[in-house]
Amino acid sequence: MLNREDMLHIALMASENRAAAALSCYYPDGRQAFIVAMNAKAQSLGMTDTHFENSTGLTSQKVSSARDLVKMVNAAYQYPLIRKFSTDRSYDVFTGKRSLAYRSTNALVRNAPWDIGLQKTGFINEAGECLVMQATIHGRLVVMVLLDSYGKYLFALRRCRASALVSRHARRTAHHERRTWAAATPERPSVAQSRANGIRRKTNPVFHGARAVPVVPAAPRQPPVPGDTPANAKFRAPYGSVA
Repeated sequence: MLNREDMLHIALMASENRAAAALSCYYPDGRQAFIVAMNAKAQSLGMTDTHFENSTGLTSQKVSSARDLVKMVNAAYQYPLIRKFSTDRSYDVFTGKRSLAYRSTNALVRNAPWDIGLQKTGFINEAGECLVMQATIHGRLVVMVLLDSYGKYLFALRRCRASALVSRHARRTAHHERRTWAAATPERPSVAQSRANGIRRKTNPVFHGARAVPVVPAAPRQPPVPGDTPANAKFRAPYGSVA
């Protein structure tokens, strides 16, 4: 005989549908009241595309959207017990006669080099392989929703792609922040400001720095003197400049 904590643990970690069904049966006023409470909670979270038909999800009548599932993940993350149970790698329960060993249905919990804060897998033929997960990747908090995947190995492929996208975004953000800081630093005016002040930058190949060098504006060239031949034509320029 399992208690509610054990059933919740293996339902979240190992997608044990019998445990999820049992939890709904022992809800006050029974299973139908449990389903009504599920839909009411979804509506309170703004999950307007979501509708539940049972506690297990083993029906094509249960529908949702990626946007709604992100809202659900953010709400579920507020519960420490859900975070702990969903990210456990394995758990053993004693039925009264023998022990049963359960393992997480998400291999990323065991192998991913990320700090996974919450996850849940799911599958039916109509929906395909599905996964919701919150993780910290390259120092950034990311919520991932994978719907209608073709196989569990695709999770790893999309994981690598997600990691690459987050890493690329982090590099771009860091580059933008460096450029913004350089442009805002008073000791080093931006290129546009230097040009406006008649200053150009020369890179020092030894120190890889930059020094400001004043530039004398180029004198405008004037047309050839009338009467000169094309062979010896000269251009007039103000005194002090080179034609």
